[in-house]
Amino acid sequence: MFKLVSLLIAAALVSLQSAYIVSAQIDNPKNDLDNNIQINPVPQRRRLRNFIKMTQAPPQRVRYEPGAGLQLVCEVTGSPAPQVQWLKNGEPMLDYEEETNEIPTVANNIARLVSKLVLSAARAGDVFTCDANNGLKEITASTTVYTESELSPQLLSLENLFPAPSKPVITLHYEDIIQESGTSLLLPCRVSGAGEHQIVWQDNNNQVVYGSPRLQVLPSGDLLIVELQWGDMGQWSCTTRSSQGKDTAGTFVYPSKPRKQYDYSNIFCPISVA
Repeated sequence: MFKLVSLLIAAALVSLQSAYIVSAQIDNPKNDLDNNIQINPVPQRRRLRNFIKMTQAPPQRVRYEPGAGLQLVCEVTGSPAPQVQWLKNGEPMLDYEEETNEIPTVANNIARLVSKLVLSAARAGDVFTCDANNGLKEITASTTVYTESELSPQLLSLENLFPAPSKPVITLHYEDIIQESGTSLLLPCRVSGAGEHQIVWQDNNNQVVYGSPRLQVLPSGDLLIVELQWGDMGQWSCTTRSSQGKDTAGTFVYPSKPRKQYDYSNIFCPISVA
């Protein structure tokens, strides 16, 4: 209920149609010609304030149990919708960076993004950083790993090269997003896990996404919604399955009102002088 209320409040911000009125008139009483003009103001839409906030940061320190794996979570809210990349000891983890960079940025939307870092092995002293940005602002949060029983470098290398079979984990998705109707919306669903897995999307009516020209499941697992409509509002879900298990993540989609298109041909209108 709280999430829905917060969504509706944010939607109200997106769909504000208030305009600043600017009026001007040229008045020349000495001129008897019918050539006076009046400038009609062009309505301007109030735009969302750009912001980014980390609503759930990874812990400052985390204990790693050798052989047990490790999972870190980073949740970020922002406008425009944020993106996340993970760093290890200050260096980008390329797999995550390349995947995240595929998500296009839309100027006038709000989204809450959840990113998970799944590690099969780590060493004491490793620092993992969630680096979030929305193209305008950037925030970070770091986690330092500690262990009580350190693995030898040889065993650590083997764990990295041959991770134990595990169920797939959805590592990137929107928890909720507000975006303008008529635009194309990309809902990410990225999966981490050893072995093959399948991805299935369900729409806001719990129907499997298949065969629609407006809905496309991309090779990355993301869902592309072409020309977002008011009827698309609701919970969309992505499910991944493998022989080891399954994972599901949901995204609440709220289409906001489209921006008005104004006729600029009537900006200048002649007025008669008595």
